[in-house]
Amino acid sequence: MKLATVLVVVTLLAGCRGAFDLFPFTVDSPGGGEAYALHRGRGPRADEEGVLDPGAAAIRLELRAPVPLPDSQPVLLASFGSLPLGVTLTVHGAREEVIASYRPADRLAFGEQGRPVQVALALPAGSAVGGFTFEIDGDAAAPVRLTGLAAASAPTGVGRRGAEQIRYASAGLRVENWEDGPVGSWIVDRREAAEWSGTDPVEIRYSFEPQPATREELIAGVSVPSATVGVGDREFRLDLRPGSHRVVFYPLIEGVRVDRLAVESDEPGLRLEWIGPVRGYDEPLPSAVPADLGTVLRFPPGQWRQADFELFSWTLYPEILILDSASYEVQSRFFRRLAFFVEKSGYRGTLLSNEALARRHGYNAHNYNGRGLADFYNAADRAGFVLNPEEERLREIVLAHGIIRESSAGYVPGVGGILGVSQESILMPTLRDLLLSHEAYHGVYYVEPEFVGAVDRIWEALDEAQQHYWHLLLSGYRYDIADEYLVRNEYHAYLLQQPVASAGWYFESRMAERIARWHPEQAGWLERYLSRYRGTHRRQAAEVQAALFSITGLAARSVYCLTPIDRR
Repeated sequence: MKLATVLVVVTLLAGCRGAFDLFPFTVDSPGGGEAYALHRGRGPRADEEGVLDPGAAAIRLELRAPVPLPDSQPVLLASFGSLPLGVTLTVHGAREEVIASYRPADRLAFGEQGRPVQVALALPAGSAVGGFTFEIDGDAAAPVRLTGLAAASAPTGVGRRGAEQIRYASAGLRVENWEDGPVGSWIVDRREAAEWSGTDPVEIRYSFEPQPATREELIAGVSVPSATVGVGDREFRLDLRPGSHRVVFYPLIEGVRVDRLAVESDEPGLRLEWIGPVRGYDEPLPSAVPADLGTVLRFPPGQWRQADFELFSWTLYPEILILDSASYEVQSRFFRRLAFFVEKSGYRGTLLSNEALARRHGYNAHNYNGRGLADFYNAADRAGFVLNPEEERLREIVLAHGIIRESSAGYVPGVGGILGVSQESILMPTLRDLLLSHEAYHGVYYVEPEFVGAVDRIWEALDEAQQHYWHLLLSGYRYDIADEYLVRNEYHAYLLQQPVASAGWYFESRMAERIARWHPEQAGWLERYLSRYRGTHRRQAAEVQAALFSITGLAARSVYCLTPIDRR
């Protein structure tokens, strides 16, 4: 049996000063089609028909009588002449009730102003449509023109997953948001799109609403939800984080060409918003290359914009930068003096000369927020201290990205932070992975105040002996334990840098041996502590992970969003 199809076509009359014409609204059926009239209700002046102007009255299109929709998954398509940021589409039923509505999320809409865009909205099967309202927020940046309106049944045997399907006519591609059974599939074919090369970076934007879980369930263990991204004969795991996010897939980095890209997942809370090409990231510094941390690990230095380092922004937290250096020596020229000034016991607040630094070790990886960076550069300016060229370049980077800001009183903290890792750590297996994971949790700490509060509560619930263990451990690494913020920041990062299951061995065996070497006078105390508190570090790690996962969707040693399945 042929499925019924409803078709609405709105033809805007350029230059015409009359009202909207009456347009056919046709219902196809096995017995033939029937046309209905569509007219303009309240709205803008005749010479502005179809233009959705910020602050202007809404456009209302009405049917003289309600038109029934087919019973088989009807969808409404609305075409716009440019990105419909701030536009709300409301579909009214037979009694003026709202039966569907859609507003493209500003953070998720992609494209360029002036390019045509089409969005689609699922309608209730078997209902009736009485009219449509289009309005735009007064805060929107520019007018948007409505250029078309249509409704049609979904294909035979295919159900809808989620509310809408998005088609960006500028790229000539379609993101199909269908479901066949319990697995949702979203597919794009590059060959259908104009001006899209198989080596272009591809952006995937999604929103995800996870299933709720209790604190007790999360402490017992977490399972990171995911989707599978298929490109050619390769598959990648896309770990899903709650909220609206983006990842950028780099074909040249992954060694593939993108002709057809498919995303599949059985997670009911997942909705894909956009899959399509993005411009190459060849802008000069201080711009940053947007990348998932897994992509940072795999990004070969031969693809860097300069030989000695590359600058990335974390797509999960764009306000967090990652500076990947070619060697520890390059990294030291950027960060070693800063490490002593901000964190090192006995040196905090001190600007050491290059000669003094040459005899001292900083860290193999780094993290700094706006407060530490602002204090460092203010101290250098006040003292007339001559910084390395790399430190001056770092100042340019963090200023450009708003991590610090200039004020009449000097530099002040902005938003976010910067992490530092080095290619040289690849020489020791798994070290680069561990270091980047550790530093990433510091990045989360810089931008998630709710997580900071959760870490504070967990730390404050520890008794004196448990906190003393951590003071011994951190002082052994030369952290200034008089800085309570620094202690708590390192506390959670060390707990999370390995899986929760490994925390007992790591802290009660490996780290305990180091503490005994660093603090031989504490050997007796340490033995009694380990006997009494066996298992406490695994429990602490589970608590911190539960807090982290509930807020961010990240887990212990799980900060990567896009990972080759054959390399996990």
